Amino acid sequence: MSSYNFINIYIWKDLFDLFYLIIEGNLCVFAKNKIGIFMYLPPQGRHLLKELVLVCFGIMDNQNVSPAVSRIENIEKNEVGLYESMGLKIVPKDREYVCRRNSLVELKGDGFKSKRAASNYFLKNYCFSFEDFKPQFKEECLELYLRWVSNRENKYPDPIYGEMLKSSFFAHKKAMENFHRLALRGKVLKIDDKISGYTFGYPINKQTFCVCFEITDLKIKGASQFIFREFCAELVGYDYINIMDDSGLVNLRRTKLSYHPYLEIESFIAKRDEPRT
Repeated sequence: MSSYNFINIYIWKDLFDLFYLIIEGNLCVFAKNKIGIFMYLPPQGRHLLKELVLVCFGIMDNQNVSPAVSRIENIEKNEVGLYESMGLKIVPKDREYVCRRNSLVELKGDGFKSKRAASNYFLKNYCFSFEDFKPQFKEECLELYLRWVSNRENKYPDPIYGEMLKSSFFAHKKAMENFHRLALRGKVLKIDDKISGYTFGYPINKQTFCVCFEITDLKIKGASQFIFREFCAELVGYDYINIMDDSGLVNLRRTKLSYHPYLEIESFIAKRDEPRT
């Protein structure tokens, strides 16, 4: 899961007060915002005991207005039984999608017909350059992001989706400001010497690379399909591409599924049953 990568945690630090504690040899990562405090990840260590989990809930309860806010997020499927045995309530979270890199590059078959056509249209109709990201591109990329957000909000007037898009601005900004320090990999798409798209990612392990951002000028037909295909083509040596989650949004889930994922990784949240009245 991309959630366990340091980069994916760090880039959200402008929206969350992130901190960690070492408790009984376990790394416990907490995130706090105006709503309250929760565990971004389950405790990481060799031995997970009920007493440790109770300590973590106690830390959260002491700072939360309501115990209902206290929770542990991003629990992997193979650990669900352990948390259930502790008497905790398990609820599904957004799942991540993993594709085979070769299929994203080749775009073979009827299932990829529209993606292939869009990418080929872009190649035939635009003069462009596909360049490595440089820090001096930051402002122009962020301006493109804001235009992209405006377009998305007009097409999908869901207030939750809109808030998510605005919040993500800070993650994109933080990633660009710390591009070299985080050892991110990034590309920009230029048309007429103007940035019309960008994409970023990082390795999860030796086999899997995560594409965490991809933004294009939505007025340019095929730009999104091209930049994704071309970026994946450059990731030689990786077998799989993690395209992250859908944030529970129908339109985003539809887009992820259109790339025919090889694997869907489920994740879960552990909380306590609300007291009966």
